Amino acid sequence: MLAKQAWRIVQNPDSLVSSIYKTKYFHSTSFINNSLGAALSYTWRSIITSREILEAGMRWQVDDARSIAIWEDN
Repeated sequence: MLAKQAWRIVQNPDSLVSSIYKTKYFHSTSFINNSLGAALSYTWRSIITSREILEAGMRWQVDDARSIAIWEDN
């Protein structure tokens, strides 16, 4: 269930819940690259721990050449 919430944050970055979490917890990075900080809510900490499950099933897909950062991406 928590991995599903994490998937919704990744897939719908413009939703209200994603916007709130982004503003509060990962405003300068992406959800996947976010590290745990201090003063986290129980809900957010639980969603972050489910990120490992989400990463195990995710794949990166190239849509166009503009989405590739040749110096950073593996």
